Amino acid sequence: MKKIILFFSLTVVCFACSKEKLYRYQDDFELYLKEVHQLKESDFEESIFYVLDIESCSCSELNLKSLSMLLTSNNLVLITVGKSKIWENYKSKLNHFTILEDSTGKVHRYETGLGKPLLLHYRNQEIIYYQNVIDPEVAKASAYILNPN
Repeated sequence: MKKIILFFSLTVVCFACSKEKLYRYQDDFELYLKEVHQLKESDFEESIFYVLDIESCSCSELNLKSLSMLLTSNNLVLITVGKSKIWENYKSKLNHFTILEDSTGKVHRYETGLGKPLLLHYRNQEIIYYQNVIDPEVAKASAYILNPN
């Protein structure tokens, strides 16, 4: 007589426990904002962060020009990374936004996915939209900033 032994494995997935984030680098990005720019949890209630590496991105002038055409956006936080003569030309045109400068590039110590400019929209401390702003999509990013709903 043969004995057949079956083993069953029961895997339980807790969807509430392992909620996948829209932007996979959210934890490191928030750590960067807290450690480098001293932001608090409350700063993530309703903010749009636009991270622009003005030193190594050849598209920085295109992005800065597009942002300078936006007359208002009370919840936009522009984070510039590095130093650039181009930035000095646009800085005064963008002073109606909250500007955080990371002139030494500390953002690169964190895993943020920053390559091209990065647009992150927080609502209630969660990222509801993100975009790596490639050159042909600069206008799309500006349109989103103006009408994020």
